Amino acid sequence: MFLFIFVSNWSGALLPWKIIELPHGELAAPTNDINTTVALALLTVVETSILED
Repeated sequence: MFLFIFVSNWSGALLPWKIIELPHGELAAPTNDINTTVALALLTVVETSILED
């Protein structure tokens, strides 16, 4: 999960530097979207509750 968040945020950070040429809004950082953040939070809660038992 750490690698997903790390790579996702870096992919969004590389666009302003024009290292990757894409149309505007084509490749934004997935963690900008609330749905991705909520999904990662739910996965963490479920994984933690499973590993606690």
